[in-house]
Amino acid sequence: MPIYFIADLHLSESHPQLTALFQKFIQEKAVHAQAVYILGDLFDFWIGDDENSPLVQTIKQTIRSLTERGIACYFIHGNRDFLIGKAFARNTGMTLLPEYAVIDLFGTPTLLCHGDTLCTDDHSYQKFRRTVHQKWLQRLFLLLPLTLRLNIATKIRKQSKQDKQHKTADIMSNASTRPYSSTAIPTAKTSIATPITPASYLATGATITPPFSKSMPKATVLSPYKTSGRLKPVSRLFRRPD
Repeated sequence: MPIYFIADLHLSESHPQLTALFQKFIQEKAVHAQAVYILGDLFDFWIGDDENSPLVQTIKQTIRSLTERGIACYFIHGNRDFLIGKAFARNTGMTLLPEYAVIDLFGTPTLLCHGDTLCTDDHSYQKFRRTVHQKWLQRLFLLLPLTLRLNIATKIRKQSKQDKQHKTADIMSNASTRPYSSTAIPTAKTSIATPITPASYLATGATITPPFSKSMPKATVLSPYKTSGRLKPVSRLFRRPD
């Protein structure tokens, strides 16, 4: 049975066609899967589990229809929906994973993450990220009225678009990272839905000790595929999240 990885769908009420495609994927593809991994930014923004808009209700029901069949659904937070919490997970039946998760992908230990932590040259974003990921600040934000949270999120999204226009191409594309060939991806037993942007890594006898995160778990990856040196992102599956 296949395992699907999806990310950066950025579902919103302004793009109903994306929601329809997600529903079609769940109903026609994911129902035949062993598991589905949602690697962040399922929504264009998330202001709290207490939001109950028609879009949120639709997505909850769609994911629930999958997990009720006994198909595992896992979620890693993105840079837009990092406030998705236990209530949403409970209502959908999906499992929340930590920022970095190592899974056994058909015998190959594989590291999964959203990818925004890898944009190390984007110093302004990393500073912003450290701020908004402080638990006390998140708790205060979630105490605000829903309408106020919505206005704040809209302003932040607008500012983010403006900031990206002034960032260099290297920052936006992570061009300084030399990727391995996508042929290292085990495709014989794994189906991957598009669009997909998990930071999936493979290496032989390498130790995961990237310099960009002291909190990242260490793991020895054993793979039958020929790679060498420090783990690198696979270019076909990796891009900077919007």
